[in-house]
Amino acid sequence: MCIRDSYHSFLRQLRLSDSELRNFGNQWLPEIVNIAYSFVMALVYFLFALPGLLLTYPIGLIIRRLSEKERKKALASSEVKITGKDVVASHKVVTSFIIFPPAFFLFFTIHHFFMKYILNDAQDKYVRYYDALFLVWWPFYLYTMLIAGDELKYHLQAIRAKLVLTLVVGNLSELKDLRQSLKDKVREFVDKYGAEVVENFNENRIISKQDIKQKNDYEIDHAFSTLKELEHYS
Repeated sequence: MCIRDSYHSFLRQLRLSDSELRNFGNQWLPEIVNIAYSFVMALVYFLFALPGLLLTYPIGLIIRRLSEKERKKALASSEVKITGKDVVASHKVVTSFIIFPPAFFLFFTIHHFFMKYILNDAQDKYVRYYDALFLVWWPFYLYTMLIAGDELKYHLQAIRAKLVLTLVVGNLSELKDLRQSLKDKVREFVDKYGAEVVENFNENRIISKQDIKQKNDYEIDHAFSTLKELEHYS
């Protein structure tokens, strides 16, 4: 097995990304602080997004089920598609436009009668103000809830990655040495074949050979990690 396959096979087994390994330091105290910070932020985002997640979970479940059904149908009728992720993405968008308007009307109706129930007759005139507030607040909350959900996933993954690298990986230095070897191989490959496939390669390359010797590892690592993650999602 080549260096690249060994390295990425190890990352897949641990469900880690290249950037998570790159950003993991060798000092314990900063990593413990980062874990504590991610834990606090994950708790904040969880509490903020929880009401919306509970209310919209049935809608999301319906959309996922319908999209998965459409994906299987597309795969069965096509000899070209491999996973059908494009079908899932497009069908989710279309289905969301169909489902969310009646769902919004349902939530608005529930809110309206709930406010009429908890307010007495003297306060009944304020129901329309609460209805107007709901019409403005609910779409904004759904949007911020989606952002909070993404941030929640990010911090949970950050906690998991740091715990895995701390507790599971036996010799972290060997894995980083493997990554360094792979990085050197990529540089050698680019230096060897870049000029053959790209016109004026050496004159127009973003990082020249001279810059590689002068730039710090973080700048080069960042470019390397970005390329590998783009390859992973392509």
